[in-house]
Amino acid sequence: MIAVVIAISNQVSGINAIFFYAKQLFTNLTGGDQEWVQKDLFGLGIFQVLLTFISSFLLDKFGRRSLMLVGMSIMVFSLFAAYFATDVFKMASGIIVFFIFLHIFGFSISLGPICGLYASEIMQDISLVIILMWVET
Repeated sequence: MIAVVIAISNQVSGINAIFFYAKQLFTNLTGGDQEWVQKDLFGLGIFQVLLTFISSFLLDKFGRRSLMLVGMSIMVFSLFAAYFATDVFKMASGIIVFFIFLHIFGFSISLGPICGLYASEIMQDISLVIILMWVET
């Protein structure tokens, strides 16, 4: 049951929306400057790849529970901060891009790697988790 809850949390975390709409998001934030959009998208991809490697070391060092708590806290904070920076305080777009990258950092050290890991350790048949992740996307 906990693997299913983590799989659902993985899908509703907002990470899919960020990656699916990254180009439009960065286009709106940069005012349509395609050079900065391409730099942001390239940086997003490199950042995700680096965090994938880093998260495997962090999992061994700090454990799943602490990374899950820290990562999800970072994700919640970054989404609220991005909302307030955008709608309430009308801050510069660079701050919002920072909060997007912070959200991806939180996801990449918590729900990203831990979802599949928990499912494979807890359940004998992880097909339910995989189906949930595909259906919810």
